[in-house]
Amino acid sequence: MFRIILIVLFLLVLPAQTNAEIETQTAWGNPGIYGPLGVWGNTYYFSENLATYSSLTLEFGSINTIDPEIINPDEVQAGDIDGDGYTDVVAAGSGGLKWYANSDGTGENWTKHGISTNRYGIHDIKIGDINGDGYSDLVLCTSDVNVVWLENTDGSGLEWEEHLIAGAPGALTSAEIVDLNQNGYPDVVFATRFSGIRWMENLDGTGLSWQEHMIQDNYTSDCDMFAVDLDLDGLTDIISGNKNDLSVSCFRNLDNTGLNWEKVEICNSIPPQYIHFGFVNEDEFPDIFVVCYSYGGYESVSWFENPGSITPDWQGHTINDDFYWGISLHSADLNGNGYSDLLVTSHLMIYRFMNISGGAGWNQIPIDDCLSNYITSGNMGPDGNADAIYSKAEGDEVVWVNLFNYATSGYLESSVLQVASSPNWNSVNWNAVEPDSTVLGIQLRTSDNFPVMGLWTDTLYTPCSLEGILEPGDDYIQYRVVMSTSNLEVTPTLEDISISWEPMEGIGEEASADQIPLVLHPIPFSSNLSVEFTLREPSAVSLGIYDLNGRLIALIVKDTFTEGSFSLEWSAPVDFPNGCYLLQLETESGTFSRNCVHIR
Repeated sequence: MFRIILIVLFLLVLPAQTNAEIETQTAWGNPGIYGPLGVWGNTYYFSENLATYSSLTLEFGSINTIDPEIINPDEVQAGDIDGDGYTDVVAAGSGGLKWYANSDGTGENWTKHGISTNRYGIHDIKIGDINGDGYSDLVLCTSDVNVVWLENTDGSGLEWEEHLIAGAPGALTSAEIVDLNQNGYPDVVFATRFSGIRWMENLDGTGLSWQEHMIQDNYTSDCDMFAVDLDLDGLTDIISGNKNDLSVSCFRNLDNTGLNWEKVEICNSIPPQYIHFGFVNEDEFPDIFVVCYSYGGYESVSWFENPGSITPDWQGHTINDDFYWGISLHSADLNGNGYSDLLVTSHLMIYRFMNISGGAGWNQIPIDDCLSNYITSGNMGPDGNADAIYSKAEGDEVVWVNLFNYATSGYLESSVLQVASSPNWNSVNWNAVEPDSTVLGIQLRTSDNFPVMGLWTDTLYTPCSLEGILEPGDDYIQYRVVMSTSNLEVTPTLEDISISWEPMEGIGEEASADQIPLVLHPIPFSSNLSVEFTLREPSAVSLGIYDLNGRLIALIVKDTFTEGSFSLEWSAPVDFPNGCYLLQLETESGTFSRNCVHIR
């Protein structure tokens, strides 16, 4: 179904105009599309050894599977469980609690061990030596509202004895192992969703005798909690968050008894899903990281700068203000430069954010396209570098990734772009991060005879004018990104690329049909799509909607039109699928296309 509104115009000689146009690509997530396309969107044709998400980087080391069949994995922690000097992994899922021995320290050979416990629904795992015997024990928060100590009785990780530390008054969110009263014995702090934060004093260091103390009653702790000396007074403070109050609070430890606390809201402008601390800048004070779970319109990763004292309303800094469905966050100095970096998971992706020059900027690098509920870091292999360890909820796996083992080189070829004017190519521009030892360049090619494209240009290493580089009048263009590194611990990153051009139109000359824009609105459309175009002479016209593989989905009109301007309105069928499409107008003067998106 369509309507045609005909407006007949007597076309006069048009004065000269400057009609500079530009096309920019900022994401690469839809491969295999050769084109031609009216806009790039997030499509591309082909890549090799490049990670293609919201930015382009060299691919890094392969994903290494620790357990390929853990059911509904959730919590993951890393530590040396059996005392052999290698980093092991502990993980919990609906099938119970397990630990994995890094058998030879390479991270390639794992031995799985079950840990018998009467508890279920483990929400948090912490590794530490509770009774001072030198062995790594576990502290768990469980769904049956208990805080439990699993004693590694002989240090082998093969024999465990369960001890109850506390029965909580409500649903537990997290626990920490820390000596709050500075008597040399590890205590346990735990947070509940609606019943405040408490700590259990390890009275004699055996882990068999505990006394409960209140830190804050009637407090909702619905994200993670951690312990750190925030003001460097020698006393360990407690940090937690409340999504409903849009707050992150510090519970300041006022003396070394652990019995006197002061609550200070250091942030009251963002709903925390997960929090952690780290050292962002060059001062010695720990800062706080926050990720949000698309709660109330907040979709961000941020850090809050420690002013050197525990006072309200710390200054916030946005790392990413468009981060959807954030789940967990872990801070560590991943590249050993003295600044804390980030590992962040979401429902869609896992990223690392590399801290550039003390928080002056952040390089966002994708790790994996999966749903992960928890992520941490540790040295899995012999290279001494920090690796990422995480659970893959969609694949029932626990895996680790070497973050600093990039491919030496790679490239990506874009989809072919068709411009709606005989172009005089102006310039190519891009934004990129190029650490020392890395190279990033762009090659271009054009054609007036698609699908046959011309030869690639020499590699361009800086944004530049395209005068003398590309042939004027060729209305199909394609780019290639090439990357390399001689240091496998770093990669270049391409954030975006833009190409600009102007129509080849002489002063006082009549504008040709391919200089008349093909206009679609609204974009995206839900039911009705309006299409506007102008013919400067009578012509046979075919107007259709195609999918991104070039298949005709709907023929809007095929008829002969007089000269003039036209507005066509097409009503999508009720079962028309959501998605990205190409609207293509074929006339006797040429073929013109525009991308459109249907969302009902």
